[in-house]
Formats: sequence, structure tokens, C-alpha cells
Amino acid sequence: MVTFPAALLAIQGGMLSCLARGTPPIYTALILNSSVLVNTTNTSTISLDKDGKYTCQAINQYGTDMKELQINFASKSFCGFISLSLSNA
Repeated sequence: MVTFPAALLAIQGGMLSCLARGTPPIYTALILNSSVLVNTTNTSTISLDKDGKYTCQAINQYGTDMKELQINFASKSFCGFISLSLSNA
């Protein structure tokens, strides 16, 4: 189980990754306000250009796990890389 804040400040153009650990193959998706942005195996990564509710979803043969994160944009002086990790047995 992974814990992280319900909301983060980010800068437009920053990166958001969805990582999952467990029994392969693991499919990950990044979803913004119910719209799938990327769906792939291993790690999903996007460049942030919109604020909103992001969901990191991981699926394998044993089930599905997801985490939600509210992204709000900060001033241009803040930058960084945000990574969400999920564990899936």
C-alpha cells in the first residue's frame, strides 16, 4: 500500500509517473478526470499541462489497484518530478 498527499502543487510541464510492482505483466494507466491519458505496460509517464484529479491505475492477473491525486499548479519557481507507486501482488 502506498500513501501520499491527496493534493500536490506542481508546475506545468512537470512529469507525473505511475509505477506498479507485482506479478507481471502489469498494465498501468494515468487518467485525468475520467479520461485515459496513457495506458501501457510497466510505467506510465506524462507531462503535466492541466490541473485536476489524476488517477494512477495498475492491473494484473491478480486484480486492480488505483490511487488518486489532485494536482494544482504552483508558481514557475517550483519544479520537480512526481512519481506514484502501487503494489499489486
